[in-house]
Formats: sequence, structure tokens, C-alpha cells
Amino acid sequence: IWPRMEEDIAPIPRENILPEQNGRNELINPRFESMTAKMEPYTITAARAEQALDKQSLIVMENPVASLSLDSGIRLGAEGQKGTYDQDAQLLILDEQVILRHSQGYVLETDHLTIRMKDQVANTHTPVQI
Repeated sequence: IWPRMEEDIAPIPRENILPEQNGRNELINPRFESMTAKMEPYTITAARAEQALDKQSLIVMENPVASLSLDSGIRLGAEGQKGTYDQDAQLLILDEQVILRHSQGYVLETDHLTIRMKDQVANTHTPVQI
């Protein structure tokens, strides 16, 4: 080694040490809690979720469940087989076997439901069964 001290030593390329990865953060039993614009609490949970590394506010979920407690005492719950939650926009999109429940006994079933959590507005473009 001593006689070779005058030679240039090339650094090891970063990709040889840490290969570039476009991965996701996997979350098991995630729980998200926040407040609507009217300061009413809501919670979103899921069995499993993935968070994109390039947009950490976007969460893709399996078996998501959302609950919202209104100041009037009414509770709303929504669930689906799949879902996407944008934390920044407070937007929850539920897909496949979606059920929306009202604490007074109303039940709505559909295949797609978009919920703007901050505004407490839900809509769908698919048929609904009540």
C-alpha cells in the first residue's frame, strides 16, 4: 500500500453501496386522527397501508374504516375493502363493498365513495343501496 500512495483512488459509486429504490413505507394497523373544519374529530384506521415515498401525504389502504363524531352527537362510520387517504387534502376515497353508517340506523352501500373529511361531504358516481 505504501508505494501506491501517489495513485488516485476512485470513490465507490453510491449506487454500488445503496442501490436506488423507489419503495414505500408499509404501515401495519395505521391510525390517523384529525379534525374537520368545524373542529369535530375523525379517525381513519386500516389493516395495512402503504405510504408513497415521493408523496408522503398519500396513503393507500387495505380495509380502511373511518369514523366521525359530530357536535350534535351523531356518529358516522364508513368502510371499504380498499381506500386512499390524502392527509393534506383530508380526502378519503373508499372502494369495493363500501358501507356508510349513520348512528340513527341508516346504512348506505355502494362500490365507491369519496369523502371530504374536512367539509363532511360524501359523494359517489356509482349506484347506491339504502
